Amino acid sequence: MKFHPKNLLQVTLVCFVLILSFSCNKDSDLLAEYVVENPQSFLVNDVVVTLANNPIVISPLSNDTFEEPEKVAITEVTPPKMGTAVVNDDNTITYTPDTDQTGSDEFDYSASVTNPDNTVTTETGSVTVTVTDKTPTEPTSPSEMGALKAFPGAEGFGKNTTGGRGGIVVEVTNLNDSGSGSLRSALDMKGKRTIVFKVAGNINLNSYLSVGPDNGDLTIAGQTAPGGGITIANHGIRIQGSNTIVRYLRFRPGNSADTGEDAVTIVAYSGRTTKNVILDHCSISWGKDENFNIGAIGGNGVNNVT
Repeated sequence: MKFHPKNLLQVTLVCFVLILSFSCNKDSDLLAEYVVENPQSFLVNDVVVTLANNPIVISPLSNDTFEEPEKVAITEVTPPKMGTAVVNDDNTITYTPDTDQTGSDEFDYSASVTNPDNTVTTETGSVTVTVTDKTPTEPTSPSEMGALKAFPGAEGFGKNTTGGRGGIVVEVTNLNDSGSGSLRSALDMKGKRTIVFKVAGNINLNSYLSVGPDNGDLTIAGQTAPGGGITIANHGIRIQGSNTIVRYLRFRPGNSADTGEDAVTIVAYSGRTTKNVILDHCSISWGKDENFNIGAIGGNGVNNVT
């Protein structure tokens, strides 16, 4: 068989396209692996207090999670309603309240993050400022302000739960029942951690989820899911680990759940105590037995739950 110049040109072009395709896929896989295993940023909202007529310098990146903070820069802020906010060269923000104004104010800030492949992504966080006319009689320190709440507006016995604060960020990257990147895998980890979601939809379980007695110190941040959020379907969740925060999730076990299985159970077993648990903005229904259950089976009890 003879190849004509026209045919040879076509074969060459096809080979070139295939090489480019495989190279791009490899680069994409490497970047995806980097994003999953090395989350670069997670902006935590800030809450600060200042006196009326007194500017305050805020460091919003100080409580955020960045592997390379030197590659992060605050680029802009939205205008607050009761004052002004100006970005400084050292990645701080100076907030100046309007004259004689008191109350609660809020603004957003944008931060640009330079990724390992030199692309730049933008993250957004918010700052809440309380302007008060009450001058403290003594210098204010963290120990004098009382325990930090689980999140702004937290109430009830579980309001001071710290969850995964100060720990690592774990990303849920698929809706699988188990395996790498699944919610179950993130729950089975130990140590302080905040679970965030890169996907949205139904997680159809084959068995109930469990936060074991040694798997607490955990925040499940359902509000980070895109689109319609996350629904836990077919089975519920059993929480034994202390110091657990669960936010913005839907629980719908339905008829697939086991007999006697609750949608959400907070329980202590075998002489243990489960304490400091708070659920916020969670929708719970379709439990096979009960939608929500708190109890101890051979344990010392369950304390401080909201």
